[in-house]
Amino acid sequence: MRITVKLLIESEALSERTETTVAAFDCDELSAASLGLPLAEAKALLEGVQRGVVDAQVKDYVLRASHCPRCDAGLARKGLHRIVYRTPLGRLSLPGPRLYKCSYCDGSRQSFSPLAQRLKERTSPELQYLESKFVGLVSYGATIGLLSEVLPITASLKLTSLKRRTRGVGKRLDADRKAKTVPLHEGSAFPEDSPIPGPSPVVAVGIDGGYVRAHNANSRQAGWFEVMVGKTLHYDGKAKCFAYVHRQKDNPP
Repeated sequence: MRITVKLLIESEALSERTETTVAAFDCDELSAASLGLPLAEAKALLEGVQRGVVDAQVKDYVLRASHCPRCDAGLARKGLHRIVYRTPLGRLSLPGPRLYKCSYCDGSRQSFSPLAQRLKERTSPELQYLESKFVGLVSYGATIGLLSEVLPITASLKLTSLKRRTRGVGKRLDADRKAKTVPLHEGSAFPEDSPIPGPSPVVAVGIDGGYVRAHNANSRQAGWFEVMVGKTLHYDGKAKCFAYVHRQKDNPP
């Protein structure tokens, strides 16, 4: 059996209707191993569908961006270049023109790339999410092996690039958390309806414990008890020590 998968795209901006063959494959006689799509063919199918969709999206956007947003005049083209964009379904090489700004409205002959301005980050948010999620669970090498096994992204995953993108995601998360968190040393309170607890005057806590033998024990095995001791250090430089015996006192002094 021969199966052909076609992609039909209808664009109002381009006033066209295109039909593209994205995959064609033969199905073997029905068996447990041949039922449905093999992983390799499924990955190739996903990659082909994405390329067709992306090509249509880029053509539609470039057509609209090639006109001045003020006077709707067509912008002169300086040249054509490509940008690389990485997604969970493969590495894309996107062609885009370099255009001159409108001389009437802008008064400048500087050139710009509308596609590069639109896609400032060259890695999709979904791919960054998947990479960061699995790097937090397994090693970098295992993450590359896992994602390459189930997604058509083998050519776009490199160890150095993965480390760089993961560090970038971590820095953005840290910056976002700092922007939303009030520093404890400022003594500012959070709103009453906030799930985040208010600031604590304690800057550090040290806890230790051990077993102590009673001086009046009748044998070497009897009379042992556990003691927990600790110390808290406050922002104002003051310190407080505490100690308690396990199962003897619930509220240490």
